[in-house]
Order: sequence, then C-alpha cells, then structure tokens
Amino acid sequence: MGRPEFEEPQTFVYPSIYVSTSGMITVLLKSDVSVEMTIDRTLRLVNHHLNMAVATNSRGTASVLHTRSVKVSQNNTTTDAEVNAVKAKMTTECILFGSGTNCYKFDYNYIEPALPRFTDMSTDKSVNLLFASESYGSTLIQQCLHLAGTAEYENLPKGGVIIRINGIKITQTGRGDVTVVSGPKFMKISPSVGYVRLNTHFTEMAVDKDGVLRMRRGDHTINSCNDRVILSNGKIEAGLDNEGQ
Repeated sequence: MGRPEFEEPQTFVYPSIYVSTSGMITVLLKSDVSVEMTIDRTLRLVNHHLNMAVATNSRGTASVLHTRSVKVSQNNTTTDAEVNAVKAKMTTECILFGSGTNCYKFDYNYIEPALPRFTDMSTDKSVNLLFASESYGSTLIQQCLHLAGTAEYENLPKGGVIIRINGIKITQTGRGDVTVVSGPKFMKISPSVGYVRLNTHFTEMAVDKDGVLRMRRGDHTINSCNDRVILSNGKIEAGLDNEGQ
C-alpha cells in the first residue's frame, strides 16, 4: 500500500486584502489586526485577540472606541461612555453620570441627582458604525475589487509595511503596531502594549495599557485613573469611583 498523500498547508501571507460579498474591504495584518473600510472611507481598526477596536465614519463626525473595560460612542455633540462600572452621557445641555444606584447630572451652574438614562454599551458599537455607512453593498463589489487591485505596498525596515488603498495610508511596524491615516482621521492600535487611540477633527480618545481613558470633545472631557472617572464640561468637574462614591 502506498503512503497517503498530504498537501502541505499554505502559509498565509500578510498583508492580504479581502473583499466581502457585502461590498466591504478588509486589510488583514499580522498580530491579529485588521482594517475594515467602505468605499466612502468609513473605517474600523480592530485587534481581535484583545477585543479592542476603534471606528469612525466617513466625515469623522461619529466615532467609537471599544475595549473590554472601556466603551465610548460619540455622534456629533453627544457622547456615551462606560468605564468599568461608571456610565455617562454627555450632551451640549448637560452631563449625566452614574454608577449603581447613584446618578447625577450637571450643566454649567450646578450638580443635582438625576434619573439614569444611559445607552446600552454592552455590544461593540464599532461594528454598528461600520454598517451604518451607505457606501457598502453587493453593487459596490467591483469598485472594491478595483481598489484592492490598485493598492500599493511599501516594505519598511524590521518587517514593517505600508499599504495605500482608497486614499488611506495603513502602516504596520515590525512589532505589530498599526496606524491608519485618512485626512484628519488618525487611528492606532498596539497589540503588544494594549494601547488604542483615535483622533478626528471632532474628538480625541485613547485607552492606555492600564485601561486608563483620556477623551475630549470640545470642552467635554472624560479621564479615568485609579478606579475613578472624572467628567468635565470645561467649567464644572465631577466624578465617581467604581463603588459609586
């Protein structure tokens, strides 16, 4: 009896570009990182292993940051956030925040108790933002294939690479860090450190390796440190810890 024949497994080559049947483009990178995009440059940068993602729409007016302990969703002048056990909703009129049964709101004059009316942040809203774009669908597959076919690649020292596609510059260093630049929109993920950042003309948000959040939109800020979350509208500053104090 002859020996059974086995096919040797093919080595996956990074970076690779995949066009889905839903008319989206995915750039697959090392370190379990991918960049997902639509024709209109709605972008999602994700590290699947760390369950960490950032996304922004084509105009940069809506953005999402998602990690295991921090969730932020900004849409124009409204920002919803959940940092550990503290929840917040920031609007032009006021800031609502709470933890457990304790909930407060403040404007530019005073702080008072309030009823909790927070957005459910349990799911990854970066996926919702990506599919909220009108520039995806099976009718756009040919355009996506054209963009994938005309992508440009540039090798960098120490195993890094640059991919230019759809007017977007994607850079991955040899250690796995990824940056995505599209006009004023900037996104970064570091799989080795556990750092994620997103900047647009509308907002700035980042979570460091210790899960510390720094977020700004206009005068509105959220900062977390030592299990405490501090919110500000530029005039009044207030906060809670994970125990609701």
